[in-house]
Amino acid sequence: GAQTRAAMDGRRVSEWRLLDMGASGAAYNMAVDAVLLRQQGRESPPTLRVYRWSGVAVTVGYSVAVDRALDMSGCHAAGIAVTRRLTGGGVVVHDGALTFSLAAPLPCSDLPPSADGLHRFAMKGARRALERVGVAADHTDGRAAPDSAGPNWCMRRAYCHDLVTDGGKVAGGADRR
Repeated sequence: GAQTRAAMDGRRVSEWRLLDMGASGAAYNMAVDAVLLRQQGRESPPTLRVYRWSGVAVTVGYSVAVDRALDMSGCHAAGIAVTRRLTGGGVVVHDGALTFSLAAPLPCSDLPPSADGLHRFAMKGARRALERVGVAADHTDGRAAPDSAGPNWCMRRAYCHDLVTDGGKVAGGADRR
């Protein structure tokens, strides 16, 4: 529609679509993200999707070697679904976690043009949402040093702009352009 065409031209889009999708399995959740990404600039307006995981699941960033990061037979035996994310980042364990994704065509003047700016933008929104439910989180300032001895477990490492509390990382993000 007109909103999508405006986004494709790089003009400001005043209307985003919100999809509040509830809980689903890992494969379904990642398939919906893939469809939203493919539809951007064609059938879909910029979209914020909020969802949960219906069981314990592990998602793995697109550049992570799954067989080196996980014991796949152990995950299978424990009934833990494992699926690949379209975005980067490391290994994320989801156990009912509230998750969001943003899908928008670039350029889109509603969003910063750089990966760093987009991450900062998303984490500011996540911080405001957490504040509304009584969770005080702060943005990290520096980048975490990679741990070459261990797997890339996303929630154990806070990167620039991720959200942390005294108990550790509570929100992070990865992007795909």
